[in-house]
Amino acid sequence: MFARSLLFSFSVWLLAGWPALAQIATTGQVVGGVEDSTGAVMPGVTLRLQNASTGSVQTTASAGNGGFVFPTVQPGSYILTAQLTGFETAIYRDVVVRPALTTTSR
Repeated sequence: MFARSLLFSFSVWLLAGWPALAQIATTGQVVGGVEDSTGAVMPGVTLRLQNASTGSVQTTASAGNGGFVFPTVQPGSYILTAQLTGFETAIYRDVVVRPALTTTSR
């Protein structure tokens, strides 16, 4: 079987949070989109975000427009995996969530 590639772009940022009653945001988000090698959006892709230090895992699936979000992510280094039957698994290592920093990758 011919395996096609999954490509995805994502951005990682820590929620800055609006200053409200001295509350400080301590989690971030991982947001992005999945497309195939032709640029077509890919709904239904299983995305797995694993903390490289603790091993904790969050999963989600890409929406109809190929978009995805992990809404609550502790700061740290992560491995992001995208998987769909008939396609090669895409693995991105060293996805870093840091306080007050926006990281964008395509």
